[in-house]
Amino acid sequence: MSGQTGHALVTGGGSGIGRAIAAAMSDAGWRGTIVGRSRERLEQVHAEQPLIEGLVCDVGDEEAVGRM
Repeated sequence: MSGQTGHALVTGGGSGIGRAIAAAMSDAGWRGTIVGRSRERLEQVHAEQPLIEGLVCDVGDEEAVGRM
C-alpha cells in the first residue's frame, strides 16, 4: 500500500485480522468499507478510523450478500 491510495472492502472488519487490516489501510491514507455482523463494532472502528465506513452484513448469508 506504500505510496498508493484507494478504496478497499474488508470482510470481518469489526475485529481481529480484518480490523487490523482496516486500521493499516486508514493509517496509509486509504478509504475503506468494512463488513461485519456487529453494528456496534463497525461503528467503533469508524470512530477510531474515520476513513473507514462500516456495512452490516453476514457474508455467510447469500441473500444478505446479494443485497449488499
